[in-house]
Amino acid sequence: MATLTPAASTVLVVDDDEGVRELIAFLLNRAGYRAVTAADGLEAIDLLATTRPDLVVLDMVMPGLDGLSVCARIHSDTPVVMMSGRASKAEIASAFESGAVEYLDKPVHPGELVSLLRMLLK
Repeated sequence: MATLTPAASTVLVVDDDEGVRELIAFLLNRAGYRAVTAADGLEAIDLLATTRPDLVVLDMVMPGLDGLSVCARIHSDTPVVMMSGRASKAEIASAFESGAVEYLDKPVHPGELVSLLRMLLK
């Protein structure tokens, strides 16, 4: 697989908290990635069909369609980074079982997020 440059990489950011969603999108845009955002799981499913992101950053706990359900529907060739501010070890294990390749605690550290995405998109 070829290494994707930030400018050639689209990241879908899904979080029901607008502040978190916009902060992560800002950090990714500043790092050179193209960030696309969704406010919930249903919007994420719709965007997955039209944007074909290279990576998804996904909140685990959302009203309606939660992150685990969204993750299970994402194509296996699209890496998913699951995040939550209050997940138990069992819930984190469930995230990996649903297809996530990495997990981050919220609040997300900007440097950790960008470094992780660079590694995953190589």
